[in-house]
Amino acid sequence: MSSVDGVSVVSEGPTMRKYRYRTSFLLITASYTGLIGLITIIIAFSSPYWLSSHKYTYSSFVRLGLWTFCFDHYKHPPYQYDETFTGCRWIYDPKYHNIRDWLQPGWFIFVQVMITFSILFSIAALMVISIPIMHFLIRYNVVMIGLGSLLKLLSAIFGFIGWLVFAIKHDVRSWLMNPRFNHLDWSFYLAILSTLINTSAAIMLAIEMRRARQKRQRFTNLVYNMHHPRSIGSGTTNGFETIPLKTPPQPPLSTTGPSPHYHSRQQHHHHHQQSHPHHHHHQQQGARSPIDSIHSSPYASISRFSQQQQQQQQQPMTPQSQTSSRQFTSV
Repeated sequence: MSSVDGVSVVSEGPTMRKYRYRTSFLLITASYTGLIGLITIIIAFSSPYWLSSHKYTYSSFVRLGLWTFCFDHYKHPPYQYDETFTGCRWIYDPKYHNIRDWLQPGWFIFVQVMITFSILFSIAALMVISIPIMHFLIRYNVVMIGLGSLLKLLSAIFGFIGWLVFAIKHDVRSWLMNPRFNHLDWSFYLAILSTLINTSAAIMLAIEMRRARQKRQRFTNLVYNMHHPRSIGSGTTNGFETIPLKTPPQPPLSTTGPSPHYHSRQQHHHHHQQSHPHHHHHQQQGARSPIDSIHSSPYASISRFSQQQQQQQQQPMTPQSQTSSRQFTSV
């Protein structure tokens, strides 16, 4: 059994597999957090409590939201007709047609656009996150989780820009009269809260993307090692190591000249060549390098070893070897 991206795979044959899906706890937590962030920004987007007047000021301005303005017998000075505005109306209501340019300055439209983009990116993030949660497109789980994290981060950034501009511009004297009698209300603070929640969701999704990528990398390495076994050494075949033969250490060369034993060995070797010329020629032809002996058959090596033992037994004993054998017997 192996697991990759929250999916456990159980092999039941060469061509059949069963998949048991298991969604990560962090991914579920991030999705619920993103959903809460979306709900908060939608409430802030639609509620008319971004800016309100103090209760005991008895101002003609009551409160406003991004799309609703509430007045209490408000009479607009530049308006040429003697008409008052009372109650809460949508900003695109026909009654507000003549004062809409005053109600919607450029920065206010910018705030509306930023909060709208924040909602759209938050909805898109939840739609993308739902794909790995429902186990669609499992091959692209890492991409989908990363894309969801990016969309949530963009939602938080656009929401932050929107409420920051509103916080800076809400008390300009060219917009509403007596701005010192007004205060920021709970819808504005709910927009701030949604930014923090969306940022938290983006961070959790980024962590989950990193974990999913590491799981996929480990799974890929596991599958590769199963199909391509790692070699033990440079001269390996089917996972078995072949160790080259080591040449025996050579004695150091003497600088004082050849010893008396050297002359006796040379005479014995010359006498053996004269008595067995054919055997000496056969040994020269049969000499092989250590590399050839590595790849040769083990049975051939055993037969050559037995032949060498028989040849050593058949060799006649020299006077020197007879003297050494008598000494060994006397001892």
